[in-house]
Amino acid sequence: VSSPCGAPEGNATPPGAMEEGTVEGAYPPPVAQMQCTRGKFLFRSDFCSGNLRGVEQVGSQFLLTIGADCEDTPFQAHAKSWFYFSVSGGKKGDKLSLSIINMAKQKNLFSMGHRPVMRAEPSTPRWVHVPSCALRSSDGAARLSWDYEFLGEDVVYFAFAVPYSMLEVQLFMNQLEQCFTTHRPADDSLWFFKHLHPPGDDWVLRPGHNVSFVRTQLCKSLDGNPVELLRISAAGEDAAAKQVIFVSSRVHPGETPGQFMMLAFLPSSSPQTPEQKPSAGGSKS
Repeated sequence: VSSPCGAPEGNATPPGAMEEGTVEGAYPPPVAQMQCTRGKFLFRSDFCSGNLRGVEQVGSQFLLTIGADCEDTPFQAHAKSWFYFSVSGGKKGDKLSLSIINMAKQKNLFSMGHRPVMRAEPSTPRWVHVPSCALRSSDGAARLSWDYEFLGEDVVYFAFAVPYSMLEVQLFMNQLEQCFTTHRPADDSLWFFKHLHPPGDDWVLRPGHNVSFVRTQLCKSLDGNPVELLRISAAGEDAAAKQVIFVSSRVHPGETPGQFMMLAFLPSSSPQTPEQKPSAGGSKS
């Protein structure tokens, strides 16, 4: 599920981020980006990477449905794994009992300890795993359930894994390009790092020198997002005579850990002279 990409975090959004991340696509915004009120609680997924299609309240439980990959396009898939939504309206001590009732079967993944992640503004601003969850399969689908107790009057975000939005991809690419063209470490750590756990606030890009860095746009996705190609090589060498190593990550929306892998791989893959090697890659400042 992809979307026009602003960010949901309000004051965590850098100036101009909504404008920078918004794109014009070939399809209307997905139906899995919505907001609705159930009782005292407001559910929202109308932000970048959001996915929540419906909410039904049954007693004290909230039964949720999510959209499929590429929902409502000719390329709709059967996969239903990624979710990302917020809940607000609660007060300290209020409890939520949440169940996503149309998940794809992920028995192996959850049996090895995978759990959804959450963060709450302002009480718990960093992403952490929910304490526990239960996955039950029946009738060709799976039901994923977990509970949450409000720590205050927070906006609480829940996701399949730590999100990595199109806006964050663009911000990282801009910073990476700046580092390679100026040959200096990044001025600041990436703004969204403050939501990671353990903290990533002091992670700084330190790319090497004598690097040929070429950033081009291959095409645009069906949603209008740029599909970019980075070519990184030692400067001054014949690129056509070199062996090509092609690296990609995150084929499906829920594979955000692949994005974080690429976050560290790109600067650390740049050519280094022997005296530069200790500072190669993303490193602690």
